[in-house]
Parts: sequence; C-alpha cells; structure tokens
Amino acid sequence: MELGLSGKTAVVTGGAKGFGRAVCRVLAEEGANVVMNYRSGKDEAEALIRQMNQECPGKVFGFQGDMMEESDRKGLFLAACEQFGGADILVNNAASWTTSMAAKMPEEDFRRVLEMNLTVPFLLSQKLICHLTESGKKGSILNVVSKAGIMGSKRNHSHYASSKAGLIGLTKSLARETAEYGITVNAIAPGYMKTDMLMKSFKDKKDEEEQNKKIPIGRIADPREVANAAVFLVSERASYFTGITFDATGGMLMR
Repeated sequence: MELGLSGKTAVVTGGAKGFGRAVCRVLAEEGANVVMNYRSGKDEAEALIRQMNQECPGKVFGFQGDMMEESDRKGLFLAACEQFGGADILVNNAASWTTSMAAKMPEEDFRRVLEMNLTVPFLLSQKLICHLTESGKKGSILNVVSKAGIMGSKRNHSHYASSKAGLIGLTKSLARETAEYGITVNAIAPGYMKTDMLMKSFKDKKDEEEQNKKIPIGRIADPREVANAAVFLVSERASYFTGITFDATGGMLMR
C-alpha cells in the first residue's frame, strides 16, 4: 500500500537506536526524507545514516543535539529547512527515565524526566505547528508514549509513567487545536520491544520466556513491527485519524 510519504520530510528525535531507529528506517524506505536526531554515539549514528542512504529511496540527514536545549531544538528544524526545504512530520520519540521508588526519588529526577518526556515534545510540536500553519501545509505529529502512561508503573518509574500519561493528554489537546489546519496529532503506545536495552536486561532465556507470558500474543515485538504502525499514522493514509493512542502492546492493554 502506497503511504504517500515520498518527498515528505520527517523529523525524528532519538532516532539512532531502538524504536527510533526502526521508525527512521521505515520512513526512508517509504521515500520520506528524514532528519534523524541523536544525542550521543556519533560514529554509530553516522554509519547507520550511510547505510540507510545507500539502501533507501528517502534521504537521511543526521543532527546531533540535546533536545533539552532550545538552541538544539531550533537547530533541528533549521536543519530540516536547509536540507529538505521544511518539515511535514514530527515523531517525538526521545525520552528519559531513572529508576527510583517514589518515596525516595530526588525532586530533580522527577522534574528532569517530565521536562524531557513532556515539555520537550510540546516545544517541538509548537515549532512544527507554527511552521505548518505559516506555510499553509498539512502535516502530522506522532508522540511515542507507553503502556505505563495508561496502566501506571508498578514500581520505580512513577515519573516516567506520569510523563507519558501527560503526553497522551497533550496529544488529544493538540489534536483538537490543529485539526482545522489539516494537522493530525496521534500517539503510539508500544509495549515490550526487542531493543538492545531490553534484551540486555534479561538474565537468561528463562527471564525472556517469563516476560512473554505477560503478553497475550506471547512474544516481545520486533521494533519494526511497531514502526510500521507508527509510519502509517503519519502518512496520508491515516489522514482521518487524530487524537488517538494506538495500542501496540501485543494485547497487554486490551479491555
């Protein structure tokens, strides 16, 4: 199915690893130009960009920067304008968390996680919305949330769950404000995915099997499976969808 992404430009934060990496790859395969933001790991990111530019019809440009910094947020969109003439799509994927019981969590940790996971997506969305409305273009925003934002966190990540719940609320509010301009704003809530970080957290194969039992489908997702849904949500084929949170948890959120 043709998604109508050829020639569109997508800005993706946290695009060099894990789920963000899969999203960038699928976008480029669909013909979209991609501005791939990453904060660290420059050599690895540049190698990934070279590979995608060799193998995909869409062009990928890397932008190293910390989205907590306003100068880097401005630079990210400036790069999209300079390289590809503007931006049509924003994927707010970059996120942060620490591990601590709520009763012992430093206030600074709570504030920092909410700033990175909620304030930064708002500020980046603000930039794209202004760009699109000023140029009279339609576009899409996708916020990467989490099942924790819907179910809450069992332990040690109350700040992360709170930030993602807030991002779901922001998604709906922005969707209502921007619908009249032809801008869609949606969220996707992944469950467990086979990222390096998750797989390294398992002590052994039995650990992974125990995790699989918690998922109705019975297995952990490949990031690309979820990325396929994410890319659909920012495509022309999803032009009638806005304000939704797409459940990509393998059935963990069904009710």
